[in-house]
Amino acid sequence: MESGTLAPYRDALEHLSDELEWLRCRIQAAVASGSVSAGAAETNLAGPPIGGDQGVAAAVTSRQLGALLPDHQRDWIDERIGKTRRSGLQLPLAQLGEAFGLSRLEREILLLLLAWALELDLRALLRWFGGDPAQRRLDVGLLAALLTSGLAGRDEVMACVSAGRPLRERRLILVDERDEEGELELIDMRMRVHPQVARYALRGSGCDLDETIRSFTRLVRPGSVAAGWIVDERERERLTGLFERAREQSGRLRLVGPAGVGKKLFVRTMVRDAPLLLVDVPRWLDGALHQSALFAETLNTLLVEATLRDAVLYLDTRGDERLEPPLAARLEQALSSFAGLCVVAGHRRSLDSIDASDATTEIAFAVPEMASRAELWRRALAAEDGARAIDCAELASQFALTGGQIEAAVGWAIAQHGGELSTEALRDGARRQVSSTLATLAERVEENSRWEDVVLPAELRQALDELRAFAVQRRAVFDDWGFGRRFSSGRGLTALFHGPPGTGKTLVAAILARELGLELFRIDLSRVVSKWVGETEKNLARVFDAAEHAQALLLF
Repeated sequence: MESGTLAPYRDALEHLSDELEWLRCRIQAAVASGSVSAGAAETNLAGPPIGGDQGVAAAVTSRQLGALLPDHQRDWIDERIGKTRRSGLQLPLAQLGEAFGLSRLEREILLLLLAWALELDLRALLRWFGGDPAQRRLDVGLLAALLTSGLAGRDEVMACVSAGRPLRERRLILVDERDEEGELELIDMRMRVHPQVARYALRGSGCDLDETIRSFTRLVRPGSVAAGWIVDERERERLTGLFERAREQSGRLRLVGPAGVGKKLFVRTMVRDAPLLLVDVPRWLDGALHQSALFAETLNTLLVEATLRDAVLYLDTRGDERLEPPLAARLEQALSSFAGLCVVAGHRRSLDSIDASDATTEIAFAVPEMASRAELWRRALAAEDGARAIDCAELASQFALTGGQIEAAVGWAIAQHGGELSTEALRDGARRQVSSTLATLAERVEENSRWEDVVLPAELRQALDELRAFAVQRRAVFDDWGFGRRFSSGRGLTALFHGPPGTGKTLVAAILARELGLELFRIDLSRVVSKWVGETEKNLARVFDAAEHAQALLLF
């Protein structure tokens, strides 16, 4: 076949078929030439079994060898791979070698193990060659005899499959280091290709995720991104610059901010052409936290999957802080060898426990400003009947929600009230979003009293009116008038109520919360204070983090 007539591969299966046929011809040519007779001497296999089982190892004629010389065939396959790559089609088997930086010999070892897993007739040929019809795995010695010659070649194969090299370190192949009689020498160790690698070689990125990680992992394929990331042009340019710097320099990115603020949407906007491998870290730790071997295995599988699919690895901590130093160190070591983009997202405390690398670029996300929140409410309600009657500005002013929380609040209101949406129904939905976190740390106080139900001195009533006025007008001062840009702290409101029990402190706090449209939560200090060093501070931080976005009044 002339080089100029070679066409690109149509698909992955055509390429895989050619690779397996090349391997078959290489084995048959080696047997026919007698170059492997020394390796097969112990099993009395100096050449192919003429007159024997022709379905297992047929004699290779000189005409066949002339048509299928393995070296020539290898050149043809490589040229077709090049033409296919230039046409824009990805070939999974070729991409495997490139993605993991495999040498030519390492690729041939992987192909031989794939042949064992995928082709029954090749498996039969290899069993005949090894002299054991019942052989269940390929061992290092057989690989060396098939792919190389001499002691130097055997040593090279042994080096390729040793611990620390890509094939084993990235778990592309699995090695049995022991048998029923005990620990094996490297030359006798039996190997097989990782099942997910075999599936990928057959179907490429269209194959399902490995079953060991499906329970806590989701693959988001490239596609259109919803117009939910609302940010002004200057901020967009800043965030884009930080993202590109992280991608080019370290490949590590930390996204800090509350749930629903748009961290995943930001990444999808930045990498529209690549899939995201989303990892729910708390669910992962639920199954692997106390099993270091399982943690290591699933961690490696995540990295292999992300590498095979050229995906962004997105670790969503969701505030989980359970990753202890030994596992955190193992994670850091694994991520340092990951060549793709890794994003770790969550609250700052959980991120400090999972990613403390100095090379990581950090981007902080805050709850949107009131004008942006109003626009998010309008977008979430755009397709709903009666949306024009909803006061989105009022909802945005009352609840400091993220975009994700606003969508969830609208969804809850629709599910509960059907087509009869109202501002009050949406308020209920918003309250559910902001109170769920606090409910685990505090007790919600239900109180329907009004000012008419309490008797207060004029001076105290005036002080409470001033307190209420400050609470009502502070958004206009900080957001509308722009003073919030000048004051990064001190924007909260704290009041000290003192007096003996039964004088109305809780009642007045409940009335204030009702007038301001806020939830009232009583903080139980017994849940917050801990005997363990640092735990009290963590619990208090959780309370204030939740209250900051919950539009709640806290009563200590």
